[in-house]
Amino acid sequence: KNENRPFIAGQLRIDTFSVSGNNKSFNGRLRVFNFHKPSIMLAVRGKMDAAGIHSLLPDSVKINSGIILLDCIFKGQLKEPEQYTIKDVEKMKIAGSVEISDLDIELNDGITRVQDLSGKGTVDNPDLVIHELAGKYRGGNLFFKGELRNFLFAILNKKNIMTLEGKMTADRIDLNDTLRNSSIQRDSTYTVTIPSNLDLKI
Repeated sequence: KNENRPFIAGQLRIDTFSVSGNNKSFNGRLRVFNFHKPSIMLAVRGKMDAAGIHSLLPDSVKINSGIILLDCIFKGQLKEPEQYTIKDVEKMKIAGSVEISDLDIELNDGITRVQDLSGKGTVDNPDLVIHELAGKYRGGNLFFKGELRNFLFAILNKKNIMTLEGKMTADRIDLNDTLRNSSIQRDSTYTVTIPSNLDLKI
């Protein structure tokens, strides 16, 4: 819904809109300048079920539950007035904040699962700066601070690589329980499964 007069001197101006449904609730504002070669500014603030972004993640990652809060601004130009492409989005300036709470996330290796994951970060296209992130892993507390570089490009196109770089601390991680290769009986042999489009630097 829009509560204001939308067309002003060749511009589309929507000062307030809201969208809800499918465990999502967003509000924001929109400006479109020059309809022949549109330049847009979209501000969005909202809340969504984290499980709803599963299709955007690598196939090896699954989010079972959790909440995501967004407060972001998108600014850029569309090459074609009647449609937008991934390249249009990649060229946009995207900035804002992200907050997650109570995420339950796991990898398809059947071993790696982090619960009660909560934290805050800021988006600076194309990176996600993680200011604080904490969760529980196999009974221990896990903490992380760092960056997901090239995050937005990897979300838009799974062929792109994102790099997770930062500092992780934990009060207890049992490597024998967590990383043991079940096909080999020696305790000194461990394996870690990382999604193909993630470069890990910790």
